[in-house]
Parts: sequence; C-alpha cells; structure tokens
Amino acid sequence: MAEEPSTSIDDISYDEARQQLTVTFTGGQTFIHLGVPSGIYAAFVAAGHRGSFYAERIRDSYRRA
Repeated sequence: MAEEPSTSIDDISYDEARQQLTVTFTGGQTFIHLGVPSGIYAAFVAAGHRGSFYAERIRDSYRRA
C-alpha cells in the first residue's frame, strides 16, 4: 500500500541513541520529544494518519525538549 502524505506533518526524524523524536509540522513548528522508544517511532512512521497518531500517542506522552 502506498504511503499517504500527512497534511499536518512535514518531516519526522529519530535519533535512536538518544531516543529523541523530532517532528516538523507543515506550518513550520518543530517539536523534539525525549524518551521515545524506537517502537513508537516505527509505528508513527507506518501510521496511516500521522497527525492523529501524534496527537493520540506522542504529543502528551513524551516530554518536549
């Protein structure tokens, strides 16, 4: 199945050694979340609706830098 582009998220990057997730939104805001397990990152990248996944599983669950 082809990956659907997110309408709210422009870029996602992950530093596995630091467990640091960086999410950049289409409006230009960038948030860095700390202590994110690699499994959450993998699920985020694979999610069909990344904006919803972020809101439900990441935004309030992992501390921002």
